[in-house]
Amino acid sequence: MNKLQIEISTILLQKNELRQKAKELLKTYSIEKLDEKSKKICNHILDWDFFIQATNIFFFMPLKSEPNIFEIIEKSLLQNKNCFIPKVNQDGTMDFYKLDNDIKLNNQVEIGKYNILEPEQDLIKFDTQLLSDDDFSNQKNIIFIPATAFDKNKNRIGKGKGFYDKFLSKITIPYKTKTIFVGISFNFLIFDKVPVEQTDIKMDFIITEENIF
Repeated sequence: MNKLQIEISTILLQKNELRQKAKELLKTYSIEKLDEKSKKICNHILDWDFFIQATNIFFFMPLKSEPNIFEIIEKSLLQNKNCFIPKVNQDGTMDFYKLDNDIKLNNQVEIGKYNILEPEQDLIKFDTQLLSDDDFSNQKNIIFIPATAFDKNKNRIGKGKGFYDKFLSKITIPYKTKTIFVGISFNFLIFDKVPVEQTDIKMDFIITEENIF
């Protein structure tokens, strides 16, 4: 292996080690305790000015090991915000679909790939070309992003599939001026530093049960 290959291999190994550490940390918390932390995260989001003013919000559908943000999705629908949820495709890409504000969330999702809730097939797919549309980019938009771990510099380690990095890479300057990337995490999964690769995309904000930074 050349120097670059060795460096990438080392980073991947470090990431896998950190994923294992995060997995072990999660085991030390009960479901009740994680639910309590999730509720605090939701309260932070609901009181956050950027969320209050946001027009378009892209959500993730949380796993049991991730902060439960279903309350935020449901309240966003009631507030008539444009709400989008993801679906992973066979080719490893990820698309978002717009939820119907007049239908309850539970009636718009189904269990899909990786045992994750995803949009039902009759929902409208978000056109990624809108990400560079002036009308869209002039609105306040939030993309909420899960992770295995974050660090204090707002770097992220995902599950290793690169779904979010591929999607987020489509949003570039100048179209990112009103679209922010917001990591959602339990505070105990925020590390001093995580290993990063060139393709990894940094967050603008991270929200935990403790604070927003």
